[in-house]
Amino acid sequence: MGSTGSTGTTGGTGSASGTTGTTVSFSSTIVPIFQSNCTTGGNMCHGDPGVTTLAQKRPYLGPQPGATVAQSTLKTIWSGLMVNSAEDPSMPLVSPGSDTNSFLMHKVDDTTNTLDCSTGDDDGNCGLPMPYTASMLPQATRDTIRAWINGGAPENN
Repeated sequence: MGSTGSTGTTGGTGSASGTTGTTVSFSSTIVPIFQSNCTTGGNMCHGDPGVTTLAQKRPYLGPQPGATVAQSTLKTIWSGLMVNSAEDPSMPLVSPGSDTNSFLMHKVDDTTNTLDCSTGDDDGNCGLPMPYTASMLPQATRDTIRAWINGGAPENN
């Protein structure tokens, strides 16, 4: 069962451990999802490179929506996702090829209650689901992120 992401990219099976049918582009599909949903609060969310140096570390996910994203910025965003989570240091934010072992997917799927964040830097909890809004991302958008991760989370294509 293929899924269509918010930008029309097809991929993923819709299951937590699915594989991709096509390659999802980090630069033209994933980063715009982040820009539209994760960076709109500027330095209070994930839209300022300085958020990675705050006491409670968060990955930088790009400039505000509509801003041009330079190649060097794409590399910074991608590199910031290839580290262990601050909330659950035993789990990477993105584990290429495995959405179930990617903290990012647990945050966007609101399944962090299945994790042990007792050794993390957020007083033993896994933090709030993301994005930090009143509702979850649509299933198709989450499946697009899942397809990118399961497809190996390529840096740019």
